[in-house]
Amino acid sequence: LLKFIFSNHRSFKEVTGLDMRASSISEYPSHLRSIGNDNVLPLAAIYGANASGKSNLHSAFDFMHRYVKFSSVADLMDKREKTGIFDSFLQLNSYKFTENVNTKCKYEVYFIIQEKTTTKYYNYGFVLDKNGVFEEWLKSNTKTGVFRGNDYVTIYRRKRNTSIELAPSYDNYRDNIELSLNNRVLILDQGAKLKIKECLV
Repeated sequence: LLKFIFSNHRSFKEVTGLDMRASSISEYPSHLRSIGNDNVLPLAAIYGANASGKSNLHSAFDFMHRYVKFSSVADLMDKREKTGIFDSFLQLNSYKFTENVNTKCKYEVYFIIQEKTTTKYYNYGFVLDKNGVFEEWLKSNTKTGVFRGNDYVTIYRRKRNTSIELAPSYDNYRDNIELSLNNRVLILDQGAKLKIKECLV
């Protein structure tokens, strides 16, 4: 994990991030992990006064993890059993100090997957509102591309009321993806259920 970014979650209204990339301070090089172009911290400590938002930062990360992993399962269980499990388990926790019910919550990560001979950088995220998934995207970059400052390349991107944008090599899966999706389910989660490995990282 390189970076986690979120906004409009519980006590956090503005864009907030947890950056795991090391600074230029070279005092403890043995504490770092060199991956791709980056020196990455293997762990981080979050500290602060009571009620300063420590737990809510963790809550945002946990919510993103749960939504990615369980959005399709919770949606299916809701439809079959009418249990309301989706709303209870994946309830949107937007900024608490506003009366605007139309606000959107954003969750986003930058991360690296390193294999034997290649290093790939990824950017994945989604935006939710009271009606479900408003936007979702997965992008990738190469080690050289990141070093040169090149833009990330879109693998897929969806936005409500627009068609899904897919990289040309993934267009064969368009029908399966579009038929199985609804407003509450993420492509990343549904791709795993459909065993479409190109939708995953």
